[in-house]
Amino acid sequence: MSDGDPPLRLLSLPNTPRRNIIQCMEHIDQFALSLVSNRSKELVKSIDIKCHAINIKVNIIISIRIQFPRDTIECSFDDYQRSVDNPSPNNIKAKVSLGNREGFMHNKPEYRFEEWLNHALELYHQSELDRVSIFTPLPDMKSFRKTFNKVPTLFILGADDEPKIIEYYRCLRPEKNLIFTVGKLCVLRNENTELLHEVFLQNLDYIHVAWMSRLTLDDLLIMNCRKLEIWFHLAINYESILNRFINHWLAGSNPRLRYIELECNIVRFMNHIDQFALSLVSNRSKELVKSIDIKCHAINIKVNIIISIRIQFPRDTIECSFDDYQRSMDNPSPNNIKSKVSLGNEGGFVHNKPEYRFEEWLNHALELYHQSELNKVSIFTPLPDMKSFRKTFNKVPTLFILGADDEPKIIEYYRCLRPEKNLIFTVGEFFVHRNENSELLHEIFLHNLDFIYIALMGQLTLDDLLIMNSQKIEIFCQLAINYESILNRFIKHWLAGSNPRLRYIKLECMKCRLPRAEAILNGIKHEIVSEKDPKTLNAFKTSGIGKLKFRGGYNIRRRDGTVATVSFNERNSFVMYIWS
Repeated sequence: MSDGDPPLRLLSLPNTPRRNIIQCMEHIDQFALSLVSNRSKELVKSIDIKCHAINIKVNIIISIRIQFPRDTIECSFDDYQRSVDNPSPNNIKAKVSLGNREGFMHNKPEYRFEEWLNHALELYHQSELDRVSIFTPLPDMKSFRKTFNKVPTLFILGADDEPKIIEYYRCLRPEKNLIFTVGKLCVLRNENTELLHEVFLQNLDYIHVAWMSRLTLDDLLIMNCRKLEIWFHLAINYESILNRFINHWLAGSNPRLRYIELECNIVRFMNHIDQFALSLVSNRSKELVKSIDIKCHAINIKVNIIISIRIQFPRDTIECSFDDYQRSMDNPSPNNIKSKVSLGNEGGFVHNKPEYRFEEWLNHALELYHQSELNKVSIFTPLPDMKSFRKTFNKVPTLFILGADDEPKIIEYYRCLRPEKNLIFTVGEFFVHRNENSELLHEIFLHNLDFIYIALMGQLTLDDLLIMNSQKIEIFCQLAINYESILNRFIKHWLAGSNPRLRYIKLECMKCRLPRAEAILNGIKHEIVSEKDPKTLNAFKTSGIGKLKFRGGYNIRRRDGTVATVSFNERNSFVMYIWS
């Protein structure tokens, strides 16, 4: 569409309503309108839209990014520098998009890449670019440099080595800030590395260097910027370098410096198993690994045919397994015990330390990853000497028992290990009825645990439920005689004040029919709530149970105002949420 008065009804409106309409448009629609004609561009300019920044991103496709507080317009140019003879052609097409949403394709006969850039700068009242980011090098960097006047900040991620950094720096010449990452990890300084001093000498406000191969005293003394951050792999006699640098600064070096941060990254970028191996070399190496503050997700003990310590990270797990633990009752936890250390299914290494028993290995892991205690102990196969095992750690929040043959065995493990928060167990014998020892389970139910999960419980009774003192309960039982009556009486007891700590309970009976709401709620005042009831869903979220599935149910209210929602979610399950 040519300049003048295009057939666009918006432009024929009076000035005030026209401006109001444009101000209410989305950013991408305002930008599209500015491309219609010079008149429409001036109209969009007149409402004085402010953007946060205008940047250029050089990747496989070059793009201009116009950043607002909550979204970003991106104009990408697939044809830029596709031809060396004509790197920035006229009538170049731009794909204009907003975030992940679809946008539009547009081209203007007189617009090259640089006209698109100037259009954005003019439209949003910006005198200059904010940043140029280089992820993939362009064939003709000099031609690219001519498309803009100056740039305050240069970010380089796509350089293979330090000489390439200098090449980009010399071409683009940032005025204030330089941030770069060297692509090759753990490489030593070569004969070209003094080229970096050309950068360090400049009067920049800020330099950030990531993955620098080796740091020297000369690198620091030659710096002429105000703020400096360097992450490096190696510094020979690092403490001596820092001492001498401080002495030089006291004598007057680095007069512009206001902030410096140095960090050695060689350990940080190791695999988890290599970091762990390094920590075993000496106390000094252990302190080095500790100093980079690695966080693990959990540290657990797994008792199977072989006992193991499992250090869990978000994406992998280190396992230290001990074949010789409790092989001799005279010496269940020997000194110099060998550990096979592995990461997932990958091969690892076997290591032993003269002063290390099983408990020292455990304490080493807890200390290394800044954990005050274990997260979980899982019992799949019973140990010969559980009491000796219990002495190897202080306390455990969660106990998981899969290897118990019956309920008395569960109690034996529970009394020995004493979990503080959660107990999860499965009874080994399927489809068994309660025996004379089953009241032993009440010893567990009486404790103030946060969570109890029981799988394959022989028979569920009303007394089991009423004696429970946990906040969250899940029971999968094989049998419950008069199941609906048990649930009805349990709810009535709860309405009268029983189970004061309870916040969530889920029950499922394998041999019982699907529980019927009319039978369970017989004689109980209730109201129906849908699965989309906003008040109930919001109450679930604020009570910390918002992630649980809810398919509608029935609200019941206790005299003290506490509300519970009863639901029959799936299969034969009965669920009750207490949320007020």
